[in-house]
Amino acid sequence: MQRLNLKQIERYQKDGFLVVRNFFTREECDELKKILIEEISKGQDILQKTPRETIDKIDANKLADIPRMINKGLLQDIAHRNSKFMSLVKDARLITIMNQLFGEEVKAYRLYRSLSVFKNSKIVQKSELHQDMQYWKGESNKASVWISLNKVTKQSGSLCFLPGSHNKLHEHIKKKREIRNKAFHMEIKNVDQSQKVITEVGIGDIVIFHCCVIHGSEENILGEDRYSLTFTYQPAIDNSHHRDGPAELIEKEKVINY
Repeated sequence: MQRLNLKQIERYQKDGFLVVRNFFTREECDELKKILIEEISKGQDILQKTPRETIDKIDANKLADIPRMINKGLLQDIAHRNSKFMSLVKDARLITIMNQLFGEEVKAYRLYRSLSVFKNSKIVQKSELHQDMQYWKGESNKASVWISLNKVTKQSGSLCFLPGSHNKLHEHIKKKREIRNKAFHMEIKNVDQSQKVITEVGIGDIVIFHCCVIHGSEENILGEDRYSLTFTYQPAIDNSHHRDGPAELIEKEKVINY
């Protein structure tokens, strides 16, 4: 089972993000991508068949509800839409990494959020620089794992980060939280763009990043497939959730070994 070495842990703590190569096999990723594309197709069909007036009346915080943003490349709550993804959330390999980052004294975790942000020939837009905690609830003790199901370059929409920014803008987050629900992707400006790091990855690589690190993604100018899965973990003592209802509990003794 792959574990982080001390240098990797120190790099994550310093930069607020870390790329880990060849974490999942190509065979695993091919299967996950197939399932994800099927779920995206289902979501697009549901959205198309749902009357506009019905969508407007439904609470957007309902877990695994109508995927309103799917035509813009975002499928929320994927772990609650497909049991394969929920099993992956509880994969011992991922929980082992969380143990290394949060500490062995953490006995259980909660799944704060799961989603897929994808790009293809029709969905190419970039994501502006932002911090996730601008929009989130609970404590800033969360870490996301972004799983790449394709080779991703700068030209096909790779993630980008400002190293060390997870340590600097906590006061900025507090000020923005009061308007969290009024806008999506409140771009963070007045930062040194020359410090931006582009994370080009291969199939099966993962990117781990802190909930306060400034990040975004590049435009998919090639129009290539860029499918990914993102799971956000937090220690179980924090029971906040991205949606209404309780966050999924992940007990270490019940993790799934592959």
